[in-house]
Amino acid sequence: FATKNKRACAQAVPCQVAQGHVWIWLDISPEGLKASATTPLPIVDELELPSFQSTWNDGRHFMYMRDMPYGAEALLENLLDPAHVPVTHHNSITLQGTKVSRESAGPLDMALASNVSMTDGFVSAVLGGWSRALDSYTVTFRPPCRLEYRTQKGERTNYMICYCVPQEP
Repeated sequence: FATKNKRACAQAVPCQVAQGHVWIWLDISPEGLKASATTPLPIVDELELPSFQSTWNDGRHFMYMRDMPYGAEALLENLLDPAHVPVTHHNSITLQGTKVSRESAGPLDMALASNVSMTDGFVSAVLGGWSRALDSYTVTFRPPCRLEYRTQKGERTNYMICYCVPQEP
């Protein structure tokens, strides 16, 4: 039936499963197949460590997905600017024990903490403002779609990992 009805046909594409996500490579040309085998996935390496894996099911880690009603470029622009946090998330989140509110809003100094690369992206350190309550706060972008917030206070490290993927061309 599938060969007779074009609507029922599906083309096989390269895929991998990593960190709870199915990663597909839509380019099935010879070059695309080669790239799918050699291009590293934009995953967080630390999440593959045995020390992290052993705690995955203890209730300290969770995943969720959310569709946003705007483009990936607007989402990334917003997420790359952590100064939005106190205004957008007023009294709704706590970062490492510190409630974030509009009263703590203001400009944040940021400094590049890595080189900028088309393939590796960049890491920026967030300094001052409401982030002073943390020992460290970094924002990492890894092309094409991963944005990672990492905060640390004392022995505790929190990750918020966002995969910003367009829903349509």
